[in-house]
Amino acid sequence: MKVTKLFKLIIIFILLLSIKGIVYSAKYWIIFKDKGLSEKEKAKIKQEILKKLSDKTLKRRMKKGKGEVVDDYDIPVNKKYINYIKSLGIKIYAESKWLNAVSAELENWEIELLKGLKFIKEIKPVAVFKRKKLKPNKIFEKNTNRKSQDSYGFSRFQLEQIQIINLHSMGYYGSGIRIGVLDTGFDLTHRAFQAIRVIAQHDFINDDDITANEPGQDTPDQDNHGTLVLGTLAGYDPGNFLGSAFEAEYILAKTEIVSEEIRIEEDYYVAGLEWCEELGADLVTSSLGYIDWYQYSDLDGNTALVSRACNIAYEKGLTITTAMGNEGPSPGSLIAPADAFYVISVGAVNNQGEIANFSSRGPTYDGRIKPDVLALGVGTNSVKPHTYDIYASYSGTSLATPLVAGAVALLLQAHPDWTPGQVKEALRVSAKRTNSCPDNDYGWGLTQSFNAYNLPASIHIATIDFSVEPNKYY
Repeated sequence: MKVTKLFKLIIIFILLLSIKGIVYSAKYWIIFKDKGLSEKEKAKIKQEILKKLSDKTLKRRMKKGKGEVVDDYDIPVNKKYINYIKSLGIKIYAESKWLNAVSAELENWEIELLKGLKFIKEIKPVAVFKRKKLKPNKIFEKNTNRKSQDSYGFSRFQLEQIQIINLHSMGYYGSGIRIGVLDTGFDLTHRAFQAIRVIAQHDFINDDDITANEPGQDTPDQDNHGTLVLGTLAGYDPGNFLGSAFEAEYILAKTEIVSEEIRIEEDYYVAGLEWCEELGADLVTSSLGYIDWYQYSDLDGNTALVSRACNIAYEKGLTITTAMGNEGPSPGSLIAPADAFYVISVGAVNNQGEIANFSSRGPTYDGRIKPDVLALGVGTNSVKPHTYDIYASYSGTSLATPLVAGAVALLLQAHPDWTPGQVKEALRVSAKRTNSCPDNDYGWGLTQSFNAYNLPASIHIATIDFSVEPNKYY
């Protein structure tokens, strides 16, 4: 950097400090213009990355059959850029190679300082969403009286409603499928988790590998939300409760901060999504969403940064299920990344198959129908966090989403050649519809996973064709 330019930046810094009341801080994305490398340098790095990809990741990416197996999105953020920002005394929270960005807490004078750097493209607020905690509707003791009669116990209805039990009866339980779960943390002490297959777990908030609560670091309810979401997927307690994909492998990412309300920040979500993809996840599910800093006009599948990250994940062959949100019933009440082009956005119904009043509605700002499909989200049963053998019912699209994720896992086990677009289209084509479907209340209808599996071979399940491609960052 030239001395004259540096001098100008210092002057700006001094002037800003002199303005009374101007200093405040918030978290922002710092997005870079490029990776700071020549084409030759990038080609060399891509070859090195290709050699390090796991067989599972490589196979999934090649199945997509579009573009390079390793592309510019895989190249890490330039360390020189990061180190320069750190040299200014700015703390980096998360890095995203896909978005070519880092997140940092910035005061407004620091924003002006950074805007003057030639390698920075733009600075955008990190989106935040606050919502009320999920509270149990009803608490059950362990279901020992059904143990010899019904393996499913408390989970029977919610799985039966979307035909999961039909697929279980055929021997599909998610074996060999790797699922990434992004949430608030995970307490695995419940008996339903004793057989869970955890491949890896990481706390992106505190940068360690413990996703359960840690004394002095987490509030007592930090891992509650993630635990009950995981229970609907991975629970295995025959006679009391079975999850939708209890034989799958799991990657657990603690990405969300809990205080008096659930405080969700998208930078940790993006970091967790990239990590799951690197570890060979076949699908990622999250019952999370982001809306602060975004307007309805931003929910076009191509503007919210978390939605863009999901679009990139799709290009790498990753299937994503995500909650529509609990902001309904107004039109356009969905939250990012439910607006992303390629995700499977999930709404909530009651036990009669009627759309829940709270379930967020479409359309996206650009006019696409949302949600895609539905599952039980009113009185959905799961494990009760921080107990050993108690179950409870909860309501929210947070609970409907992992049910659909389990259906996706079983379909991928049964049809390993299906791409994310084919899975999504199969679910939509086979869903149980109302007379108005597809519409922006019910989407394409209630998930019917056995019908999706059993589509006649003569039906061509085409990859969904979207007219708008995701924005590129560099």
